[in-house]
Amino acid sequence: MEYRIIAADGHIVWLRDIATIVVEEGVITELYGFMIDITKQKHAEEQLRLAANIFESQQGILITDKTAKILRVNKALTAKRRAKLSRVLGKRALKSFHPR
Repeated sequence: MEYRIIAADGHIVWLRDIATIVVEEGVITELYGFMIDITKQKHAEEQLRLAANIFESQQGILITDKTAKILRVNKALTAKRRAKLSRVLGKRALKSFHPR
C-alpha cells in the first residue's frame, strides 16, 4: 500500500507499506512489515509526467545529444516543418530544420 503522511516538520512523505499478518487457529498472532520512504521515487515520477506532457505540447520540441544529433522530436515540430520523423532522427539539427 502506498500513501502519504505529513512529517513533524510539515513536509509530505510518501510511504510504501509491506505487511504480513500471521494467523494461527483463526487468531492474528503477529503483524510485521516494513515502511519504505518512496518520496524521491514519487517526485521523479511526477517530473517524468510533467516532461511527457510538455514534450507533447503544441510547441515544436526536439532533443539532441551534445553533437546536435536529433534523438527525439515531438509531433508538433514535425507537423510545423512538414518533416517525416524517420527522416530527421539521427540527423544533425541544423541541417534538418534550417530554413531554406
